[in-house]
Amino acid sequence: RFDDRRWLANALVGRGTAYGYLHRVGEADADFGIAGELYAGLGETVRAAACVHNRGFVAGQAGDLPTALRYFDAAVTGGLPVDRHPEVLIDRAQVLVSAGLSVAARPVVGRAAELLAAAGRGAKLAEATLALARCALRAGQPMVAAATAGRAAVMFGRQGRASWRAAARAGEVLARVGWGGRGAGGGGGGGGGR
Repeated sequence: RFDDRRWLANALVGRGTAYGYLHRVGEADADFGIAGELYAGLGETVRAAACVHNRGFVAGQAGDLPTALRYFDAAVTGGLPVDRHPEVLIDRAQVLVSAGLSVAARPVVGRAAELLAAAGRGAKLAEATLALARCALRAGQPMVAAATAGRAAVMFGRQGRASWRAAARAGEVLARVGWGGRGAGGGGGGGGGR
């Protein structure tokens, strides 16, 4: 009504995020697409690139993993600074794991963890550590997965995040069961550890 394109773009991002959480992928993608065009028209390249990334996130939710990865690449090429927004690396890693590329996901999550630690963002660091444990487990490295999930559980405990701590402990137990299930001589499996 007032032709405030920035306000409209912000509102569309908010609504797109809500649609994403409701798994209304088509509507979320449409809102992020329009918001990105509005931001680009205003010269706000970082916000426009973030909208491209968000389109990748919802594509990943819908199971369209190649499209998700293309959007993630386009967002970085379009100016999304990964060093300032390391959580985008966690989104990329989750899509890689969903595509069965756990080994490729590990360094991505590792980089996210480094950036989050350097920025003092403990909550996201704990989540990245848990994601790294899941990558290690899917890559056939249960010893690494168990140790990493245990570290995540400690971080979540310090943050008072009981449900996340329980999820990390469950991941640790699952990894230890997998580790023990290999029998004598079963080891870390997979490629190089951390």
